[in-house]
Parts: sequence; structure tokens; C-alpha cells
Amino acid sequence: EFYERYKKIIEEYNKGKDIAAVEKAFNDLNDLVKDMAEEDNRAMREGLDEETLAIFDLLKKDNLTKKELEEVKKVSKQTLEKLKEEKLKIERWRESTQLRAQVKTTIYDTLLWLPQEPYPEKEIQEKTNVIYQHIYTNYFGGGKSVYNIKVA
Repeated sequence: EFYERYKKIIEEYNKGKDIAAVEKAFNDLNDLVKDMAEEDNRAMREGLDEETLAIFDLLKKDNLTKKELEEVKKVSKQTLEKLKEEKLKIERWRESTQLRAQVKTTIYDTLLWLPQEPYPEKEIQEKTNVIYQHIYTNYFGGGKSVYNIKVA
């Protein structure tokens, strides 16, 4: 999300070089940096890193108790750790039907540890698809992800 905002700001800046465009780009970049800092602070408050926070955000629900939220955090960490120590280390895992299925199965198996009452079976299947799509989009294989690519 931040990268897309950054690209849009740069695109708008490149369209016009008048003082108003430069000021707007500067203000937009300042806002982006503030929002990124807030997100980093939220990750620290939650006791999660940026990658795990993304999984947690995809899993959490508004009506969870504090205990259930802690369980969701734990499952978020376990899901990402298990994927990173096994499947996501493989170069070009996304090109293999078998590996994609294994990634999805790993996600499903770890999500089964979510609190049962707020996460019925049907919802676990839906969340599996959402998390899989996030992983597919952001993890390229061989230990590379959008999280370890720095924007210059």
C-alpha cells in the first residue's frame, strides 16, 4: 500500500514541475512517511514485525476477545515462520503447481489453530485463500519478498 502511494506521488510530481506540484509532492511524501512511522509503531505495539502484522491484519476480526487476539497473533507468527522455513525458501515456488498446493495446505493447517468459535471451518477456508493470495503476491521464493526489497 505504501509503495503504491509512493509511486503515485512520484508520478504526479513528474507530470508538472511548477512550485505547486513540488510542494504537493513534498507534503504527500511527508504524509506517507508519517503513516509509515505509525504503521511501524502499531507493529511494535502489537509485538509483531511488519510481515507478521500483515498476516495478523488479514486474520483479525473486530469482535475478538483479548485472549483470542493473542491466539490470532500466535497463529500469524506460526504461519509465516513455517512457510519461510520450508516452502518460501524454494526459488520460483509459484511456478510449481505442487508447491503452490503445499503452500496453501500449510496455511490451512496452521489456521486450524485459530480460536474455533469466532473462526468456523468455512471462514478458515476463506482466510486460507486470503492469506495464500497475500503470500503469492508478496513472496517470490528463495527468501525474496517485497519486505526485503528496499525502495531507493
